[in-house]
Amino acid sequence: MSAADEQNISLYDAAVFTGAPVSLQTISRRFNDGLVLAAQDVIERIIKS
Repeated sequence: MSAADEQNISLYDAAVFTGAPVSLQTISRRFNDGLVLAAQDVIERIIKS
């Protein structure tokens, strides 16, 4: 692990980020919008459980 990695890890406090918003981009191949919507549904159910 690099010194920069160790510095970043030392600054992280999980309690500070509890309940923070999350941004996630889901992508697929062209014309597979249904697959993306299905994946987003699964991801949303996992996050809310």
